[in-house]
Amino acid sequence: LGSLRFYEQYDLIVSAFAELRQEQHIIAKCNYLCCSSCGSYGIGEQASKMSRKRFDKLGGSIYFHRQGYNRFMEDGSLMIQFDGSMECEGHSLKGSDGPTEALGSKMLAKLVIAKLVSKGFKVSWTGNTNRCIEIIPFGINDYGSKVGHPTFLEGGFVTEAEQVLAQ
Repeated sequence: LGSLRFYEQYDLIVSAFAELRQEQHIIAKCNYLCCSSCGSYGIGEQASKMSRKRFDKLGGSIYFHRQGYNRFMEDGSLMIQFDGSMECEGHSLKGSDGPTEALGSKMLAKLVIAKLVSKGFKVSWTGNTNRCIEIIPFGINDYGSKVGHPTFLEGGFVTEAEQVLAQ
């Protein structure tokens, strides 16, 4: 991916989101609304309008907002929000009480990470379901400048996400 411009990498992200939407029955939005507050509210509104039958099949949600998209186009990093234990207007995903709530979000995070890695991205995630998944910047921005994490550019960079996937 290092030789791809950010808009080419963006196409791969859109493709990964589309595949996750189909394979995992999740709400997956790219460049969605202005910020995380509006994005979370918008996702909740969309989910609350689903039929109970459709909501029960929902695997969660992932998205990144316009502010994140703008940052991605500048430096290649992208923060992805996710929720595998949604609740809204009388609906709640199966197993969303107590300790299983975190398992739903953690499983969704692992699926998102695996999909992005399969597309060639390096990602970072702490394993904390209250923290975003981050695509690590590496590539050529739209101004022709090479950017990236120094240790990744030299090779051998192991992300926290790779450690989480190995568990």
